[in-house]
Amino acid sequence: MSDAPTIRAGKMTGEARRSTGTRPPSPTGIAAALVAMRTTRVGSLRGRRLVGMLVVVGLPLLVQALVLALGDGRAGGYDRFINWVEGAYLGKVVPLVCVFVGTACLGDEWESGTAPFLVGTPLSRFSLVFGRWLAALRRALVLVLPSVVGLYVLALINFEGSMAYYIENLMWVVWTLTLLVAGYTATFLCFGVALRHSIMASLVFLAILEGLVARLPIGAAVISLGYHARNTLWQTTLDDTFHAWGFDALAEPATSVLGSHIAFVVWIFVFLGATTMILRTKESRGSASAAGDAEGAGA
Repeated sequence: MSDAPTIRAGKMTGEARRSTGTRPPSPTGIAAALVAMRTTRVGSLRGRRLVGMLVVVGLPLLVQALVLALGDGRAGGYDRFINWVEGAYLGKVVPLVCVFVGTACLGDEWESGTAPFLVGTPLSRFSLVFGRWLAALRRALVLVLPSVVGLYVLALINFEGSMAYYIENLMWVVWTLTLLVAGYTATFLCFGVALRHSIMASLVFLAILEGLVARLPIGAAVISLGYHARNTLWQTTLDDTFHAWGFDALAEPATSVLGSHIAFVVWIFVFLGATTMILRTKESRGSASAAGDAEGAGA
C-alpha cells in the first residue's frame, strides 16, 4: 500500500500536514476575530489595573450599602438606583473603565515591545482590530454589568415586589450600558493605537464630549454617546431623570430609540475602521524603517 498522506473529503489530516510540511489556512472573518480576541494578553485585568477598576465599579455599591446600613434600610428604592445610573455610571464609571481597558488592548503592544509580533499575525488587520475590540468589550462588561445589577438589588432589596416590578427597566439599563461600553471601547482602542499619551487624551476627550457637548442643545449633543444613552433610557423607561437638557428645545426628542441605536453602530464601526487604518499605517512605516536600516547596513 502507498505511504502517501491520507486526504479525505478534500482536507488533509493533521498527520498528513505534519508529514508534508503544509500549514492550515489562516482563519478569516468572524473566526479570525474570535482568534484575536482569545489570544489577547495585553491589557488583561490583573494586578494594579484590576484593583483600580474594582475600586471604580465597586464604589457605588459600597456607598449604597453604607447608606442602607446607616439609614436602617430606608435609603433605597428605584429612584435611588436610577439616580446612581444617571449620575455615576453614564458619566463616570463606564467612561473611566473603558478608558483604561480600551487603550490597553492595542496600545500596550507598543509599550511592551510586542508590536512586531502583533503585525506579524497572519490575520487581516480589521479582523485583528475587531477581535481586540471584542476582548476590551468583554473585559469592560465583566466589570460594569455585575456592578449595576448588584446596585439594583441593594437599592430595591427592602421594597417587597419592586425588583420584579422594575425588571424591564433594569433590562433597558443593562442593554443601554452595553451599547455605551461598546462605543467607548471602540473609541479608546483607537486612541491607544494612535496617540502616545492615550489615557490623558482620552480623559480630555471625555471632558469635552460628555462634559460639554452632551449638554448642549439638540443638534450638537447628538454627536455624543452620552446623549444617545440618555435618549434611549428616557424613551424606554419613561423616567425624567434621563431627560437630557437639549430635549427641551423641541416638542419631541431629536432621535428615536432606533436612531440612537444606529448612531451607536455607526460610531463603533467608524472608530474600528480608523483603528484599522492607523494600524496599517504603523505597520507600513515600520516595514519602511526596517528596509532603510537594512540598506544602511548593507552599504
